[in-house]
Amino acid sequence: MILTNDFVFIHFPKNAGSFVTQCLKKVYDGRSDKTEEKKITDYFYYLFDGERTNYSKKYMSKALAYTGKKIKTQHQGCDEIPQKHRHKPIVSTIRNPFDRYVSQYNFGWWKRNPVLKEERLKQIFPSFPDLSFSEYLDLVLNYNLENTKQKNDITLDIGIYSLYYIKLFGKNYLELLSSINSIDDLEEHHFYDADFLHQENLREDLFQYLKQFGWPEEKLQVVYEHNKVNTSRDDFSYREYYSQDNIDLIKEKEALIFKLFPSYSF
Repeated sequence: MILTNDFVFIHFPKNAGSFVTQCLKKVYDGRSDKTEEKKITDYFYYLFDGERTNYSKKYMSKALAYTGKKIKTQHQGCDEIPQKHRHKPIVSTIRNPFDRYVSQYNFGWWKRNPVLKEERLKQIFPSFPDLSFSEYLDLVLNYNLENTKQKNDITLDIGIYSLYYIKLFGKNYLELLSSINSIDDLEEHHFYDADFLHQENLREDLFQYLKQFGWPEEKLQVVYEHNKVNTSRDDFSYREYYSQDNIDLIKEKEALIFKLFPSYSF
């Protein structure tokens, strides 16, 4: 996560979080160019809090990872926000589930960090790491995900994206994940309040979000000028990867995301 004097940014993996992180560093690090009114507000916070009036800090701590274990990471959730920063607004990024699975497939983290032991991996997927998209979905949803669920006493039938959403934004997420049996059990009070920047409109969403904290438009032009980060392909042509069975699978497994963000569809 990134801690700023204005808000906390939750870095959601493969949702353009690295791009946002680098933009925040460019905007917040160095001399403040905010409007005079916002500078004064920041200065009073500094007097009472001792918190610097202009900074962005990458914060690392232990949190649940894809391996099913808690490791030191930059992808912590709201539960891990330091006490001093808990009063601040929370912002993160969100992405169409269909597009995100294709992005993860092409990014290839799963090839370099297999969860299954080599012997079992080769037995089930003889061609690993050269898997088709359907084989990749089988690997991550029926093996990698089950590994995480078993290690954390999770019985909920959901996909990796939904599980990670609960991990990042659920209150007491490990207890929550092990105590519910259906996404229908989840209600608004189970989650922290957060704003979301949509990956498909990221530059404009980020620009408008930062503008409300007093940054002049010329300072925020970096959002439009900064290069893409960690992109696995140049467009959003995810549809060509999916069979009808795969479409139905993602709709079922990621029903929570589609419920919370109804603008997303295939």
